[in-house]
Amino acid sequence: KTMKDILQDIIANKRIEVARQEEAISLQTLVSMGSTRLDLPTRSMRAALAASEAGIIAAFKRKSPSKGWLHPEANVREVLPAYELAGASACSVLTDSLFFGGSLGDLATTRKVVDLPLLRKDFIINSYQLYQARVMGADAVLLIAACLTPAECLSLAETAHSLQLEVLLEVWLEPLVEQARGLQLALLCQFWGLRPGLLLVLCLGGLWLVQLRERLPAQPLMDSCLTDMSVAIVVIPLTRR
Repeated sequence: KTMKDILQDIIANKRIEVARQEEAISLQTLVSMGSTRLDLPTRSMRAALAASEAGIIAAFKRKSPSKGWLHPEANVREVLPAYELAGASACSVLTDSLFFGGSLGDLATTRKVVDLPLLRKDFIINSYQLYQARVMGADAVLLIAACLTPAECLSLAETAHSLQLEVLLEVWLEPLVEQARGLQLALLCQFWGLRPGLLLVLCLGGLWLVQLRERLPAQPLMDSCLTDMSVAIVVIPLTRR
């Protein structure tokens, strides 16, 4: 299957999964259960990255759709404290079960064992998932432009902001970058004001990165090395203009 096919499968399953979760535990019940957590302040991943020389967001992932199981026995109680001890600026925890072998329980456990900012990495398509993320201890969430319309992206980012969650917006390839710059980002940035909370994650092949550098809306906060997919990850902090 192509990446597009895999993404479509993931989103189709995610719609069913989230509907079942919301049917089992209503939003009102979720908020009531997590009231203590909701009253606590979040940790800023953006500030942690800016203050760090390494700027590493260490990822916890047991499985991938393309490679299958990577580390099926991996335990967040062992791995995440090791990331913190090694100097990571923040941690991302995959909470998708079927395709990535993660869970919301992993996120909740991680919050208990590390003091770093935590990113819930999942396929967010519904505001219910943002409340889940906040209640389970996340400080930031990932939004993937390829999974959302500009209106959905805007609405979810606004809700995330209201929950004091920072947002990473992941955008693939130049056409989507232009779409994001021209519409999504111009609108999203209106919601941050004095507390910038949006990080744009551009996933670009190395040549695209060179060609687009002068057209990016801000200087990169963090560049990663090339991954096994030959993709450069650039994290860009955005402030309202």
